[in-house]
Amino acid sequence: MADNCGIDILILILIVLFTIFLMTFILNNKIEKEKELYQNDWAIYNYGQQIENKSGIAGIDINIRPIFNKINTKKDDYVIVAVVDTGVDLSNSNINKSILLNNNDTINNYDDDKNGFIDDYYGWNFFNNNNIIYEDALYDYHGTYVASTILKVFPCAKILPVKFLNSTYGTIEDSISAVKYAISRGAKIINCSWNFNDDSKELFELIKNHPEILFVCAAGNSNLNLDNQSLFPCSYDLDNIITVMAVDNKGLPYNSSGYGENGVDIAAPGVNVKTTLPDDEETLISGTSVVSAYVSGTAALLLSQNPKLTPVDIKEILIENSHKINDLKSKCKSKGIIDVSASFQAGMKYKEDDK
Repeated sequence: MADNCGIDILILILIVLFTIFLMTFILNNKIEKEKELYQNDWAIYNYGQQIENKSGIAGIDINIRPIFNKINTKKDDYVIVAVVDTGVDLSNSNINKSILLNNNDTINNYDDDKNGFIDDYYGWNFFNNNNIIYEDALYDYHGTYVASTILKVFPCAKILPVKFLNSTYGTIEDSISAVKYAISRGAKIINCSWNFNDDSKELFELIKNHPEILFVCAAGNSNLNLDNQSLFPCSYDLDNIITVMAVDNKGLPYNSSGYGENGVDIAAPGVNVKTTLPDDEETLISGTSVVSAYVSGTAALLLSQNPKLTPVDIKEILIENSHKINDLKSKCKSKGIIDVSASFQAGMKYKEDDK
């Protein structure tokens, strides 16, 4: 009897050990597959891998993986994000199903909805004053990778392409017209991955008069201290503007990024980050244009889960729940980079008593 008991215990121990071994093997295999998947995409998963011969610091990423399985739960509750930029490649496989279509004005050479724009089914091109949203990769790569990055964070966003830039050229006047159009089409978030050196009272008043819309602005690629120098619209002191700077895979400021303890709100990955260009070409991009897209995508995610959030709420959530980094203490208000998971959890509970 005692011998049988001893054998039973031994078998139980072996079963437990085998179970532990099997679970460890499965977990390690999953981790290795995930590392392989994000080998060149440190913004999503930074495990210390080398990007362009530069090793990163594990954990310096947007921390979105813990909530991947929660992101696609509300496909009907989409949020309109206007990409006021260059054009967008409508055939891009990451974008084509996420374009906000204007079903009130189909393509028939007639202004069905009488909004002043003939056949603005896909959006509008203010640079050429027509409905051609995408011309070619040379002129419209910028808006394409911005839109693609927004959707990488929140695939259920609806992208409204509004073109006023042709590659890197555009006017303040056209930017104002583009923003007005985005507002008229119901955008809740307007991504502004561009800046002008000259101030514009009209642009300032336009943003100020729409506190219900969040404007996500790049801090620029001129290495300016935005505490004592200005770019527009990112330097407007308005509660519905969030200004974003770029960091590398170690959490260090991008050497061309604008910064400022008071002039910049938060940081995001912006050095050699993986994104998609026209014709589905994948590449690595550096600059503050892509960081705005990460924040716009996150803001859309928060708003989809909690529609009661205001731009001020979203801005506060993102800043308070950022991943703090010592090297950013004097570089932006949040003293850290965007943390999607922490912000997501905070956004779900925000103003819970008011629901």
